[in-house]
Parts: sequence; C-alpha cells; structure tokens
Amino acid sequence: MRGRFTLNLLAFILMTCLLFVTGCKKEPGEENTTVTDYDGNVYSIIKIGDQEWLDRNLAVTHYRNGDPLNVALGGDQGAWINYNNDPSIGAVYGKPYNSQAVHDARGLAPEGWHVATRDDWTTLIETLGGLAVAGGKLKETGTTHWEAPNEGATDEYGFKALPGGYAAGDSYYLGRYGGFWTSTMVDQSPNSTYMFYFYAENTTVEPDSSTPMGFSVRCVRD
Repeated sequence: MRGRFTLNLLAFILMTCLLFVTGCKKEPGEENTTVTDYDGNVYSIIKIGDQEWLDRNLAVTHYRNGDPLNVALGGDQGAWINYNNDPSIGAVYGKPYNSQAVHDARGLAPEGWHVATRDDWTTLIETLGGLAVAGGKLKETGTTHWEAPNEGATDEYGFKALPGGYAAGDSYYLGRYGGFWTSTMVDQSPNSTYMFYFYAENTTVEPDSSTPMGFSVRCVRD
C-alpha cells in the first residue's frame, strides 16, 4: 500500500513538472524564426545586438488590419508601387512606399513588429561600428542585385540590405542605392521623414530626410 502511494505521488510530481515546463512562456524570438505579413510574405528573423529585424525589405500591400494601401504614390494616402510597375522586381526588392504609409496608425508591419524608427536604425548602426562601416556589414554580397563594385559588402548577419532605388512618378537607381524610411518625422518640417541611404560604391550609411516619395521599409520587433 505504501509503495503504491509513493508511485502515485511520483507520478503526480512528474505530471506537475511536465505541465509547468510546457506551459512556461518563452522569451520573444526563442520559438519562431519567421514572420508572415498580411499578404502571406514570409520573412526570417535575424538578431543583431539586442535587436531583432526582419531579413528583407517589406513587401506587403495591406495594413495590419487588412485595409489595402493605394497603388499610386501621389496624394495624401498611404501607398505602394512596384519599381517600374514590374511585380518581378517587387518580389525581390520589396515595395517602395510613400511616407504616409509608414506613418499610418493602422500599421504596415506584422503584429508584434514596427517600421524601424530613427533611433532603431541609429542603434543598429552604432552596434556595427558607425556610419562609415555599417553599410558594408548589412549589404547583400555580390553583384546579382547591387551594381559593381558593391564595395565592402559582407552581410555579416543576413540582413541582406538591397538597393531598391526610389520612386517619384518614375523609378530610379535600382541596384545603385537603397533608401530606407524610418517612422520618425522631422520636428521642424512635418512633411519630411528621416531615412537612411546605402550605396554600391562604399560601406557608409548616410542619414537624411525626405518629403513623400517611394522608398524601402525595414521592420524591427516591438
């Protein structure tokens, strides 16, 4: 009788431990290695320093709640296009978005993520050694998508920064440089938004700002 009680007690303890372990909440990023946006595009998660980023340019055409973006960059509504209206380019380089889309409260990024702020980008760049060298560490290697020489590109973390050019009526400079919106507006100029440029000819990242036109977007975990 005593032996049976002991066995039952052990079984109870083991079951309790199992439930505790399987029920524990995992830390962000511990379980999932990919994220899917509203349109079904799948992105890998990469960790750089204390941040987690999506590994390619955003390509979604809907806000997080399912509302569609406009498919024309003019006007005052959030919008996207494909570079040169070519979907095959958009499939590789992501979509150019206007700044209205970046600032829309409905959100471009998947749940739990956001369009990178100016501070997010600054933290990333400082983690990688500063403006003079961070571009090389983030650019996709080779000249399949970047123009030669794609100077100093090592893509050390799988960030795969791509040169999506920009769109403003027509599309320009695909392969030569990539411009990335932040979600931070310029205080002194409410029509301008901070952004960062990467170039084929060097390893720098250049901070700048722009009025609404079409640039690429990257997302970071909340």
